[in-house]
Amino acid sequence: MTDPGRPVLRLPDTPGYPVARQVPLPEGHEHGPTGALSLRLGDLTVALDGELGEATAETLENGRTQFHYPLPPLVLSGRYSLDVKPEQQQQLDTAGDLRPLSRAEPSPGEPRQPGLPDEEREGFLDTARAQRERLVKESDNGYQLVSTFYEHNEVFNEVFQRGVEGWGGQGTQETARDTDAAVREGGLVNDPNKRYQPKSGKPELSYNGLAFTHKLALEATLTVIGQEPDRDALQPKYQKALDASGRFAKTIREQTHNAKDALHPMTAAEVHAAVQQTPALAEEFTVDPSPYLDPDAHLERITTYGGTAPGGLDEDDLRHIRSCRAQGLARLAAAEAAVGSVLHEGTCGTRITGGTITAETEQGDDGRGTAVVHVDLPDLSLELDDSAWEAEAGRTARERVARMHFVRTLLQDALAERLRTAVLDGRPELAHPDLTASES
Repeated sequence: MTDPGRPVLRLPDTPGYPVARQVPLPEGHEHGPTGALSLRLGDLTVALDGELGEATAETLENGRTQFHYPLPPLVLSGRYSLDVKPEQQQQLDTAGDLRPLSRAEPSPGEPRQPGLPDEEREGFLDTARAQRERLVKESDNGYQLVSTFYEHNEVFNEVFQRGVEGWGGQGTQETARDTDAAVREGGLVNDPNKRYQPKSGKPELSYNGLAFTHKLALEATLTVIGQEPDRDALQPKYQKALDASGRFAKTIREQTHNAKDALHPMTAAEVHAAVQQTPALAEEFTVDPSPYLDPDAHLERITTYGGTAPGGLDEDDLRHIRSCRAQGLARLAAAEAAVGSVLHEGTCGTRITGGTITAETEQGDDGRGTAVVHVDLPDLSLELDDSAWEAEAGRTARERVARMHFVRTLLQDALAERLRTAVLDGRPELAHPDLTASES
């Protein structure tokens, strides 16, 4: 048991995540004979079951001090609601028991990054249009490259309208500025000496590294919205767009030697020359969507036996895909899932051990402050009190919920972000005393 006097952190309620359709309901149920099940989580809190561990300190090359310390066991608790809705939802303005669409509180996280000023954004677009026209006129390869973009523009536009995890932040804006400047002024597009932060609390990446994480996030979101209903496959137009993305990345890797972990600096002129000279743009290429549709299965195999997933994806890639997929599924649930009638409700929770915090401090005019925080948590489980789940609906719900890995991923990400912000805010139960101690 945790100490009832310990402070707790609050996590937001979730929307209703789809569980299963066409589930036989108890006799006489208002939505029978079959209905659609969804799962909501609420009243989620996390408490520390102990004290922070001893911190180790290291002075970094940038002059900051990095502290690393273990977290005590974390106790996550809350309540769940297993809801049921009619198979075919009625319009919201008709009579009946339907309620408004879920207005679930958004996941905790960093404040939304302010958008680019209109004038700057238009300048970027003018540069991009000029480069597009130049590609079309310079060579057949350039024309084919632009044509491929337009062929799949509808799909990628849909993906961005739904929202892509990790795009639009400070790192994205900085790479856009550097790319635009390199094209206009003749400098390096991917300067090896520059680093960009993909998201608060995440390690800085090279230009290539950030571009690769963006590619994975884009593809992960594409596979979420393009998956065939009840099948581990993509609808044709989404599969073709995924293939085009993979073929483009393969061509870049083979023709310019640029990859996630290999940075070969190039100017805009060198990029255009590579487009003109490459023979591989027309090559047929198919991407296996399975790592995007079920990253957990590939993660389990890699962590057990080693190796990589199809496409050469490693463990870090799969964890990033898993996180992006979970965020995409959460957005779909929040946008499309209506709250139904409660079929079962009860308690839920888990105990998490082995978490750590890494924080960097820097000396300012008003003393030392925390600059960067990263929280590392192990994969968590989630236990639900399902003792009252009965008959076919209960059996189906129990099987499906056990396979809903993305819910656990969402909780893990939300919890890590909540702990991170608590450290930045100086919450004494999480911000190690060494972080705020005065410099000697």
